[in-house]
Amino acid sequence: MRKGTRLGVVLGVLALLLGLGLSMRSGQPAPSLQRQSQAVRPDTRLLPAPPPRPEGDLHVRGVVLGEQGPAPRVRVSATRAEAGHTLSTLSCGDLLQRHDELPARLSDCLDEAASAVLELVLSRQGEALVYAETVTADDGSFSLEGLPDGDFTLWAADSRRAGMWPDIAAGAEGLTLRLGARRWLEGLVSGEDGVPLAGVRVTALHTEHTRFFDTVSGTDGRYRLGPLPLADYRVALSKEGWLPELTHGAPYEETTLRRPRRLVVRVRSQGAPAAGAEVRLRRLEDARGASPIHLAEQVATTDAEGRVTFEPLWPFVHRLTASLGTSHAIARVEPHAPETQVVLELGNALRVEGTVRDREGRPVAGARVRAHLAGESEEAHEATTDTAGHYLLGPLARGSHAFQVFASGYLTEEPRWLKLGPETGPVDFVLAPAAPIEGQVVDEEGRPLAGFLLSSSCPRVRLAWRATT
Repeated sequence: MRKGTRLGVVLGVLALLLGLGLSMRSGQPAPSLQRQSQAVRPDTRLLPAPPPRPEGDLHVRGVVLGEQGPAPRVRVSATRAEAGHTLSTLSCGDLLQRHDELPARLSDCLDEAASAVLELVLSRQGEALVYAETVTADDGSFSLEGLPDGDFTLWAADSRRAGMWPDIAAGAEGLTLRLGARRWLEGLVSGEDGVPLAGVRVTALHTEHTRFFDTVSGTDGRYRLGPLPLADYRVALSKEGWLPELTHGAPYEETTLRRPRRLVVRVRSQGAPAAGAEVRLRRLEDARGASPIHLAEQVATTDAEGRVTFEPLWPFVHRLTASLGTSHAIARVEPHAPETQVVLELGNALRVEGTVRDREGRPVAGARVRAHLAGESEEAHEATTDTAGHYLLGPLARGSHAFQVFASGYLTEEPRWLKLGPETGPVDFVLAPAAPIEGQVVDEEGRPLAGFLLSSSCPRVRLAWRATT
């Protein structure tokens, strides 16, 4: 048994699930929580609504076979993904709203994009449309009618077996679908006190073809989903009044749901309330260590008393920063109690800026500049250069930081250590170009091999590339 990985979610949907008012309170209208630059509200679709499902007069016909021959009373359905509307058609950059060397396929960045994936699953968006559904006759035969032209994915399942067949063209006849290997997703959901939770909504996401499968945990907190086609799944768990979780879809998982926390922040400048300060909060860790995903920052402005409130929060480590003019503050907080209060005194942090250029003096746009304190590489600050190669990083705590720059087509140098203080000026970088390496991967007989992951390293520097054949 292994614990389910705990992953973040944009809080607009959380407010609906928790039955709570999403709150980043201040004397001014609070800015909505943003995933990158796009505000998300509970009543806003994250994906455009799919177009009306086209009608057609085509069919798909065949027979479903089980271990003993024709399989009666098997439910068969046909789905099709819609580009830009179905989750599996979106790229990593689409979901993360970043385009800095991200893999193209969503299945290659599910952990990093988990915040957006969980939000979509909980709001029932992004599922492939079902175009037709039927049940096999006593002889195992089926006919899916009214299909438009194009390819479909066929699904078949009874109480014991399941199967899936992609790329079936409308108009196909004489198909033989053989039910074979299948899997079950089982688990136990408990609260923080270890008491099993009943009535938890459990939704399994088929990551390749975006089909949702649902169940609810019983009075003993246990759930069982299946039979499902053999595939990779993610499992979303949610219950009103509790923070949702997204797990990796192991055959058996034990998951703990947590009650939401509230964080009250008071910002001061030379002992007086700092009104109008910008306060940012980012979750850094869960109970097992650093979070592997990019989580959206929450941003709010302090009221006349220098106060702001963030909720709902996970009881994990967060980075809290405040800025007012040229004065900044930073702190790490871990809100274990139902309500945690923190005071930030401006002046213990600073921002760092600079320019990234190549050896010819040309600005490098889109470079990622990272900095972290000694021993805290998993809590690095990061900024991306603009078209002029300029970046603005922080607020950062005073002290020694390791700086490193990552840019496509350039070598990644070893970290540069700098001690930050009031005298710190612009921190600039000059990048060396990376030489392209091209070739072909073949087997012993000289046949090309696809799907091999290649990487390169050398003693002094690391080449900033990975490639797949």
